[in-house]
Amino acid sequence: MESGTLRQHLYDIDSPLPTHDPLTWIQRLNIAIHSASGLHYLHTGFQSPIIHRDVKSSNILLDKNLNAKVADFGLSRERPAVDNAQLSSAVKGSFGYLDPEYYRRHRLTEKSDVYSFGVVLFEILFARLALDETRPTEQQLLSERAIHCYRNNILQQNIDPYLMGEIRPQCFKLYAETAIACLADKGEDRPSMGDVLVSLHLQESNDLFLRMAPEGFDGTVGGN
Repeated sequence: MESGTLRQHLYDIDSPLPTHDPLTWIQRLNIAIHSASGLHYLHTGFQSPIIHRDVKSSNILLDKNLNAKVADFGLSRERPAVDNAQLSSAVKGSFGYLDPEYYRRHRLTEKSDVYSFGVVLFEILFARLALDETRPTEQQLLSERAIHCYRNNILQQNIDPYLMGEIRPQCFKLYAETAIACLADKGEDRPSMGDVLVSLHLQESNDLFLRMAPEGFDGTVGGN
């Protein structure tokens, strides 16, 4: 597509794209919403749910208006249309994005895509590789680094410098909670893509509301 991939816009220094400004927070949030909507449709829009199995920033394409589209269905699989059905499958996907439960048990569900999308959400926030072998061992996996930062309340200090001061505190909190929930070790503890989409839309609405609010308004309603 005209504007390349999300990966190229976030951190790909070898990108063939013409010079471009870093993505704003609103642009990144909209890209996350479009991508989540596409995955939600794959999971719920067919008689048999479709599991993408290779969700990553390089498979999210952007048009000239930065509308996002999930691409590359070469590894996708249909899941039997039975509640809680699982696919037994040889592990496929990209390191750094792989659902640990799928990796250990070879059991594939829609929640495997949710985990991978959680990694993408932190790519959007941190603008760094999902797997970066140039970093110290404990920081190579973005998923592990994100969980560490969240648990130690240091996410804000590790986000993309271009986003500093751009994200409203209420929106940042909800975004972080949503992304970290996607990285739950067990699939049953992760939200559905529908839940993720609702949360992202809520953040978009909150951000728009706060940008239109009078100067000094912090989003708090009511009082003693």
